[in-house]
This record gives sequence, structure tokens and C-alpha cells, in this order.
Amino acid sequence: MLVSVAAASGMLSAACAPGGGTGGEGDRPVYASVEELARASAGAFAVRIGRVVGRECDDGGEAREAEGPRGDAGADCVPMVFREATVEAVVLKPSGPAGGGRAVAVPARVVLGGVEKEAGGGRGPVAALASGAHMVVYARRLSPADHPGIDSVTGDLWIPTGGEQGLFDIEGKTVRARSALVTRLTARSPASDGGRLRATVGELRRAARART
Repeated sequence: MLVSVAAASGMLSAACAPGGGTGGEGDRPVYASVEELARASAGAFAVRIGRVVGRECDDGGEAREAEGPRGDAGADCVPMVFREATVEAVVLKPSGPAGGGRAVAVPARVVLGGVEKEAGGGRGPVAALASGAHMVVYARRLSPADHPGIDSVTGDLWIPTGGEQGLFDIEGKTVRARSALVTRLTARSPASDGGRLRATVGELRRAARART
């Protein structure tokens, strides 16, 4: 089945992403715990963010190169940005699309995709990433057949689960959720004091195992 990359990013409808509650960032579902993120993801990696490899416009399965420096190609499509990242460690072993199916080999690099701008006008989570940033990314996987017309990406495309909810900054020996919506490791664990979850990579791995 063909998938709109913009829809897979969670921008267009909460129904486009599995798992989680509702009422999150824009129309995205809420993933209050790492366990929920892991259940909705096809993989999670500790990565070093690299360069932008392309900008294109997604109009629901038919993508075309974005026009102009801001990727503005009209109201009938959604400007997207694609950024390369080097995989340094595996937090959740990758699987097929939507977090299920056959096992997938661990890639040395992934391409992260997301909207250039959010509905409110701000930069999208992937667009806002800085080259060189060290982070953990929970993501859904789109195979080449799932993103037709995207010329910037010839292999698999990885979409952060729930937008910013799927991004964790690595700060020394700990990681911190970028989204204030992610507050706990599992559904049964207590919420983090002070809002955004702070944990270790080991704790993220253990929470991912709890998804089953």
C-alpha cells in the first residue's frame, strides 16, 4: 500500500499512526511512555545527525522536488525534508513497516524524514535538528515501495514516531525527551519529576522490551 510520507509523519491525522492516545502535538497521537513509543515504532537508534540530503514536496504518494529555497511548491502538497544520520547503537531492533513483520538488518546510516514546517508555522522536528546532534530516535520505517516519487531517498525512510515525541537528546550518560508529553518509561512506571523524561539508554532498552 502506498503511504503519504506527510501522513506517516503524523502531521495529517492521528489515525495515520498506530498506538498512543489522542490530543497530542497537532493531530499526532500522544505517546506518554517509552513503552508506547516502542510499540508504535519499527526501530530505535542512538544516532549522530548529519546533513540534509534533500527537500521534496509530498502530495499523498506522488512526490516532486520542492520549488524555491523554502521548499514551497503550493498548497496542494506538503514540503518535506530528509536528513542523514549515522547509527551508533541500537535501542530497539528494527523490524518491518509499522513496527511489525520480519526482522530488518541494522543499518549503518538512516535517512530521517519529516515535514519542513508544522501546521502552526514552526519548523518540523526533523527540519529543526542540528548537524552533529547526538540523540536517540524512535521511528517508523517506510520501504522504497512505501514512498514512491521520493528521489532524495533510494532506500528505507525513517519517520520519527509522533514527531518530536520520538526524539531524545543524549546528554552525557543520560537521555532527555524533547517532548514534554513523554514523561515515563512504561505505562506502570511513575511520571518523571519536572516534566520531560530523563533516563539512561539502558533504561530505554528495558522499556522497549516491555512493549510485548
